[in-house]
Amino acid sequence: MPVDNEYVQTFRGIIGRWLVPGKDSIQYLANISGVTPADILKANGGKYSSNSHVFIPYSEAVHKKLLAEGKGRRIQSVEHNRLLWPVETPAYTSRYGVRGGENHPGLDFGCARNTVVVAADDGVIVKAGWYGGLGLAVAVQHASGYVTWYAHNTSVMLPEGERIVRGQILAYSGSTGRSTGPHVHFEVRFMDVHMDPEDFLQFGYVRPGLVVREGPEEAVSQNVGLDSVVMTGQRPAQN
Repeated sequence: MPVDNEYVQTFRGIIGRWLVPGKDSIQYLANISGVTPADILKANGGKYSSNSHVFIPYSEAVHKKLLAEGKGRRIQSVEHNRLLWPVETPAYTSRYGVRGGENHPGLDFGCARNTVVVAADDGVIVKAGWYGGLGLAVAVQHASGYVTWYAHNTSVMLPEGERIVRGQILAYSGSTGRSTGPHVHFEVRFMDVHMDPEDFLQFGYVRPGLVVREGPEEAVSQNVGLDSVVMTGQRPAQN
């Protein structure tokens, strides 16, 4: 299965990338992405702002160029009943359980600010916004009844009610709320009871040196519904 990364992302089945336009005009962004301004407006429901994230779709030619440069999405095999890791290279800074005399209800993954944060499984966004100590956070309700939380983000990409798929970008990491540095706080809850996320995550994780990027052949395979597989390493050592 494909997993969004910094360069190639998905939104409502469209391949492209989220960005904040800033001083770049919609025509300029359309030109470099191989699409038209109308395509950009259509992908964003007719809305466009220079100061907030906008999804810029890619033409087939631009997508193929990125694949040739090795910037495609990573390809990972995930068991249907396991959750995908929310960041590409998980590095624990804190685990589930008692921490400093308080209960820590999730896992913390240290990462640079604005690291892509992806959905652990298919579902519907039920919370998106500021939630006290969690800062800018996203919560996804899954068909299994579980809810996953992704907190302390710099920005949240999607609104409540949005249906998403596993591996799709939800947010960019940060250090908002009660946080001592950039990281992703990940929780799993069932009927509002916190669970240990490690009991649900996919065994093993993709090491940086073993990441398989989406190439032209994988892209074709995905279009016809074929599975793609990557090599995985061992789970991170206990701290």
